[in-house]
Amino acid sequence: MNIRFVSADSRKEIQTTVGFLAKQSLGYPRYNDWVGRAEAELHAGYKRAILAFSEDCLVGNLIWQPHKTIQGAVEWKNLRVHPTVKRRLFGRFIIRQAEEICGLTVAICDVRTDQKDTIRFLLACGYTVAAILPLYDSEKPDAVMVKWLCPPIPDRNPLEQLGKTFRSKL
Repeated sequence: MNIRFVSADSRKEIQTTVGFLAKQSLGYPRYNDWVGRAEAELHAGYKRAILAFSEDCLVGNLIWQPHKTIQGAVEWKNLRVHPTVKRRLFGRFIIRQAEEICGLTVAICDVRTDQKDTIRFLLACGYTVAAILPLYDSEKPDAVMVKWLCPPIPDRNPLEQLGKTFRSKL
């Protein structure tokens, strides 16, 4: 098996990413609108992505961006691994690479609470559940998960901002 991991830097790689995303909505409201915005933000460099290819076929991705309200935080926006290569550590490898290159203090992501395998995966990668609240749909709660990427700095705690962000959503 020929495996290759790359940053989505070229127009072609971004188009391949968008096609991969469009096939996998997971039922999120306005997902296709998000895919369109993500494409524009990938081209602009605001969002970044790592892609995993097997035999030149895209089998995984991670898209991230700086968190919009929490200084020093990176937000994982979309992690997908094709079912044919699940349980081969693709997702863990992609996350670890992004943790190293993002250069920020804490990683934040959200997962639908009914996605138990994904929550277990993130827990195994060192993430903890910081809150459970409905972010996208009042009927479907999401688990907000966090991981420190470097030792916490006492006078600059992004998780304090995270708590304020959660309270504003309630």
